[in-house]
Amino acid sequence: MRKPSQPKGGRSRPTGTGPAGTGTLFLIGLPIGNRRDTSWRAIETLKRVALVVAESPRAAETFLMAHGIRTTITSYGPYHLRDKVSVLLQRLTKGQDLALVSDSGMPGVCDPGEMLVAAAHRRGIRVAVIPGPSAVTAALACSGWNGNAFVFEGRLPRTRARLLRFLNRFSAQSQTGVFFVEPLKLPVVLEAMVELFPSREVALCVNLTGPEETVVRGRPARLLARAKSLPLDAEVTIVVRGRTRAGKTSSTRKG
Repeated sequence: MRKPSQPKGGRSRPTGTGPAGTGTLFLIGLPIGNRRDTSWRAIETLKRVALVVAESPRAAETFLMAHGIRTTITSYGPYHLRDKVSVLLQRLTKGQDLALVSDSGMPGVCDPGEMLVAAAHRRGIRVAVIPGPSAVTAALACSGWNGNAFVFEGRLPRTRARLLRFLNRFSAQSQTGVFFVEPLKLPVVLEAMVELFPSREVALCVNLTGPEETVVRGRPARLLARAKSLPLDAEVTIVVRGRTRAGKTSSTRKG
């Protein structure tokens, strides 16, 4: 458990706002690149809860300290999650409010937050969401392609064989596809797309909302050279344009 220093006097302990005197579990979205992309409600809630439950305490501490927030932080995942959930439920049932955060974006999306949320629901504990930035919707909007229906699959399979099977199934999808990809794996992903659907257009979205934000659109082969030059700590989301039933790339139409 990590606790930044507090000023003398501390803070008043929040009172439970859930049923029968239990606390509330707040799901709070954090910025995906620019730390200013957060709401007043999120800041105020993070200041007053008893505990911030973080996927990565160090990342959460950096964000909290940047906003002058000195709430205690505890880690959540990836190991011993069942034991951790049990401990957190005890705090909630005693009337403490907790805030669950991911490294960036919304908790529960490509992180283990759903286990705590589901457990809270089963115990009748109030769960409240304070939405924030999302790389999924940000990339989809930046792509300029049809966002009325889309498929989000999180992170793509790691092995080439599984990746090819997955992309082969996806190639028949009419919806736009949104995926998180590790920079080291991105060339392999694009090479697989060249092999399976070379004419499909892809939007390569890198470090969204950050100072080095880049969005490039093109066919997979065109994006390969840029993909190989990305730093290993880049945050990459790719958006693959959908197909019509006739096999043509779908377009966004308004009428």
